[in-house]
Amino acid sequence: MSRFKNLILLSIVSIFALVCVEVGYRFYLEHRLHEIAEAEVKPESDPSFGFYAYPAPWKFDLAQGFSFNAGPWIAGNIKEGAFTRCAIANRGNNFGNVGKDNDNYYTADIKIMLLGSSYTIVRNKQGDLVHNLLQKHLSERLDKRVSIINFSRDSTGLLTVFDIAKEKLEELKPDLLLFVFNGTMLAYQRHWRILAPLAPGYRHLVLSLDPVPEVRSPDRVVLMPQIVSDRVDMAWCDRLKEASQRGDEGMLRNDPIVKELISARQRLQRDMNRPIFDVDHWTLKRSYVFNFVTRGDPYHEIQVFKERTVYGPHAYWSFGEDDRWVKAVNYIRESGVPFLLVHVPTLPEMVEGEPPGSFVFGRAGVPIDRGASLAKSVEELTGQEIIHLYDYYEDQFKEDPVKLVTSERNWHPSPHGTFAMSRALEALLLDRPDTRALLGLPKKTAASN
Repeated sequence: MSRFKNLILLSIVSIFALVCVEVGYRFYLEHRLHEIAEAEVKPESDPSFGFYAYPAPWKFDLAQGFSFNAGPWIAGNIKEGAFTRCAIANRGNNFGNVGKDNDNYYTADIKIMLLGSSYTIVRNKQGDLVHNLLQKHLSERLDKRVSIINFSRDSTGLLTVFDIAKEKLEELKPDLLLFVFNGTMLAYQRHWRILAPLAPGYRHLVLSLDPVPEVRSPDRVVLMPQIVSDRVDMAWCDRLKEASQRGDEGMLRNDPIVKELISARQRLQRDMNRPIFDVDHWTLKRSYVFNFVTRGDPYHEIQVFKERTVYGPHAYWSFGEDDRWVKAVNYIRESGVPFLLVHVPTLPEMVEGEPPGSFVFGRAGVPIDRGASLAKSVEELTGQEIIHLYDYYEDQFKEDPVKLVTSERNWHPSPHGTFAMSRALEALLLDRPDTRALLGLPKKTAASN
């Protein structure tokens, strides 16, 4: 009997010891993960970054994801801990878009809404966007007042631009909608832009998957590096530019606002780099000691950190899976306003596409296994073919496609590419029978071809 009692006691002691080992090991793992996380978030001592004055370019918009603040946007740069430049970077207009004000839209003979992404808000050397050039060309060609509003949004996809079209259709009553999109727009999720507090007088840009103007869940947002300061204005910019011109290195590094900007940047770096844990060290479903002893890894088949999902593509194989998008399409079709789906080519599509200018999936964020399916669903659900704009580029522009983009790594249009795009859009509108009729032009004849 005493032997039996000893076995029970030994079992209890052994179990208690194992529990103590497991609990102690879990404390160690949790502490170690926090140490690793802190090491990851160590900020640069002399960082290089950009900043904006308040108000920033972007503002939260429930229907559009975001819109642009009117007026000029002041932006500057810090390089290796010292002020380098500050100037008017761009401006928003009276329609909440990028570019100059358009006061003649409602009285124009022909009104067009262009909806796109960052590819259609690149300026040429004179500061014009593609819609400014197209508007000018068409007005001169037709001897009519053509007005184009450009609702392009950077890092924004077809899901959102159809939302925007639906939202603005009744207010603006356009004669034509032009959806001008690069291939990446097929895959973007909807997102909303927020300015989140960072420090007194400082904010930073946040992209959120939730349509609310504040951060509610850390794993539903991506923190962006853009810092916005209430303290920055043109008077301050001018003082720092004067210091730069006279080579006053001390002021460029030690100005109080420069110091504040750097401190805000360092705080933001810590927040951006801090991983979000997905592991539960206190679950009863597994033994971390057992994993370590048998597998050599306490986290065997366990996801330790949460994935940051905002930049990931949506999971659809068809746009028909998104009820909101389908409703927007149906609303636009029932309105009777004609619209075109126009694909703007990237450099790989101009070089590798078959034929040149057609989609090349598996690049720039569009999953290769879903790209063709998504494009096909757009055509089926809208009842419109996707027009590959490269078919309308003049031969002189096709001779060297690299000149049409910023660089071989950055496929956004160059100023030259923006001009080429405007000419191609003009050729497209003047070629199609439906848009020729809309523009008041006669049908094309064999002679005119």
